Amino acid sequence: MSQVGARPAPPILAGSTHPREGRILVVDDEMLNRTLLSVNLQESGYTVELAEDGQQALEMMRARPFDAVLLDLIMPRMDGYQVLAEMKQDAALRRLPVIVISSSDEIDSIVRCIEMGATDYLTKPFNRCCSTLGCEPHWPACTRNGWLHCVTSLPR
Repeated sequence: MSQVGARPAPPILAGSTHPREGRILVVDDEMLNRTLLSVNLQESGYTVELAEDGQQALEMMRARPFDAVLLDLIMPRMDGYQVLAEMKQDAALRRLPVIVISSSDEIDSIVRCIEMGATDYLTKPFNRCCSTLGCEPHWPACTRNGWLHCVTSLPR
């Protein structure tokens, strides 16, 4: 028997290692961005881990499985481009869905990320209503499965 007002179970990500949720890695050097993404994803039932830069993210991805990565581009020590390049060279990581999150909407950056293996590219701040107004069919499979709907607007 379901409870009145109970939140429905989150969708299972394709290839998920978790029966009722996905494990998402959020990589951003801005604490506010990491916090907003993490809170919204966790409220929707996902397991979220956080990394402050690309080097830490790669270490985490090599240590345990993730179902998807939200990756900022501009970070200290190792930026998002370098992370994508490393992931492309690593057989264990090259198929992991990566959604690049950046305040840059320059077409060269978008094309570069997709060519480097990113699954999708979203600009900050995100338009929260996009996932409920019919944009999902244009997103790759991992975003259509429903977890990206809980991303909220982020500051530039």
